[in-house]
Amino acid sequence: MALVAAAPAAAAAQAADALLARHAQLDRELSRRETPARERRLVRLLDQTIDYDMIVRRVLVVHWDDLSEAQREEVTDLLTRAIRHRYRASVEALRGWDVTVRSDAPQGVGRRVIARAVRGEETRDVGYDLYEADGEWRVVDLRVEGDSLVHQYRVQFDRVIRHEGWDGFIERLRHRVESDES
Repeated sequence: MALVAAAPAAAAAQAADALLARHAQLDRELSRRETPARERRLVRLLDQTIDYDMIVRRVLVVHWDDLSEAQREEVTDLLTRAIRHRYRASVEALRGWDVTVRSDAPQGVGRRVIARAVRGEETRDVGYDLYEADGEWRVVDLRVEGDSLVHQYRVQFDRVIRHEGWDGFIERLRHRVESDES
């Protein structure tokens, strides 16, 4: 019986530890001087942290089967870039803060880790939905002030897709990504 109880506790510790370790890596990288090499390292770390494909499928769950392969590839690329930008901004906003794990609980097939960031009197809680694949914990949703990134995107995108169709949605998304990246 002790082995059965230890498995979920071990998974929780692994998920929380992996999240804190990755946050520390990103924080260290962000504290370095801006260079093209630093940017490449940041992108690599973000790509190791986030499962973009899973997030895209969760966001477009009701629309995914309606897309052609070319549309899936384009939307996945654009959303990957948008999510990378948003996640990076979240990490940058917490740069230099003390980050600890406030809670860690089972969530679907993974874990929901709530991190608490503290700087002086300021406190922020950020939630991460994680799942393990190939021995690595990957983020599949980000929650700031209780708001889910997946849910926000799903609601926004559903509305645009219904009113403007796929071409309008892809054009808006492309414009948004280009604006974020400039």
